[in-house]
Amino acid sequence: MPLTISPSTQNLDYWILRSNRTAPFNVPIIGLDCCSRYVSEHMATGLSSQLTRQIGEHLVTAELGRRGIVATPFAGNVPDIDVLAYASGRTKHIQVKAINKGDWQLDIRKFLDIVRADKGQMIQGQNQKLDRETIYVFISLDKKLGEDEFYIFEQGWLQDHCARSYKARKPPRTIDSFHYALRKSDVQIHLDKWEIIESKFKM
Repeated sequence: MPLTISPSTQNLDYWILRSNRTAPFNVPIIGLDCCSRYVSEHMATGLSSQLTRQIGEHLVTAELGRRGIVATPFAGNVPDIDVLAYASGRTKHIQVKAINKGDWQLDIRKFLDIVRADKGQMIQGQNQKLDRETIYVFISLDKKLGEDEFYIFEQGWLQDHCARSYKARKPPRTIDSFHYALRKSDVQIHLDKWEIIESKFKM
């Protein structure tokens, strides 16, 4: 029996299937083109941040499964853990950040120790409490099936990048803002680096 996916419902099976360019296990799929149009319509009007996060976490979960890693998403219910992964007797938690357009938006205070003074912001160094080995998967969602982009790196790399690139704000800039935009060009070297995750499980 072919697997039918209805575009009229937000079927999680669809999000799992869209991480693959072909149907897993050679299962024929009916209605996938309809689903693609359904996703395109939603992206045209702007996905909510909640739905974007949901899609991202399930895409990562599906891709890890294809690589022999058991994984489950937590949908924002557990702080600092978006996906829990298990393989080779080891358990790892993974942070997922997905966007459908623009840049990834971060709070620089997570990575750097910054204080606000009268003359502007002062960077006092890197946040020493940060777990530098935490795995990140940043995703740029696409309207087409199989065209989503995955950037994989450790949190330590991101912290070092922020330390190199962030400039403390001084007047007349708004010194109360700690917003930091991470661009695709910043993480291009980490495109499809799934071996970073696989190495954590000694695979």
